[in-house]
Amino acid sequence: MSKLHLPTHAQERRWFDALQRARTDRQRATERRLKTTIRKAYRPLVAKVATLCAAQDHAAYPLVRSQRRGMRGLTKAIESYHLKRRYRFLTYAVWCIRKAIKGKEKQRRHA
Repeated sequence: MSKLHLPTHAQERRWFDALQRARTDRQRATERRLKTTIRKAYRPLVAKVATLCAAQDHAAYPLVRSQRRGMRGLTKAIESYHLKRRYRFLTYAVWCIRKAIKGKEKQRRHA
């Protein structure tokens, strides 16, 4: 497997500092642009986590659906992440992506 090229911790901090300023100043266009930038930067991570989850669960359902749910988890991570937390956004994003993918699988299995 190839290595993922993800943003550095310093880049994450710059983005989320700017995002926090945009939220407090109510700059919707800047906030939307930053969120899109972050989503594009972490898209390979979503694909990787979705692939690993599919491999662990023996492909419970299509990979495309897992990636779509993973992107929803990434969006939730971007919305709810705060710099005051002492861990990297990457760690939080992986947790949210997995939760989005696995949570839907569990609901589907019990239905």
